[in-house]
Amino acid sequence: MQAVKNMAVSAKEKASNVTAKAEEKLHKGKASANEKTDKVLASDEVGKKEAEARKHESKQEAEAEKDQKKLEHEKEKHDLKHDINTRQAAADNAYKNVDTGVRDHTTV
Repeated sequence: MQAVKNMAVSAKEKASNVTAKAEEKLHKGKASANEKTDKVLASDEVGKKEAEARKHESKQEAEAEKDQKKLEHEKEKHDLKHDINTRQAAADNAYKNVDTGVRDHTTV
């Protein structure tokens, strides 16, 4: 049961990371599209350079956001696995301490 829960936690982390990667690609694509629009609308070379600089800044922000989300997902996975393992250990200890009512009658 514990292994299944750990697998579920890992699967959740992977799904979250895939989502973060997709969002990053979306933001990068948007930055590129905005850059192209700004370059077309720019009347001089300075405006075109500024548009390119904004694109690079947006892409770096998207990558940083993705990396931050991945770190958050990793921490969340670690916390959930720790919680699962702690609960399992507590349940195991509680089970060991249960009096089953069976007595050893060999020492009569």
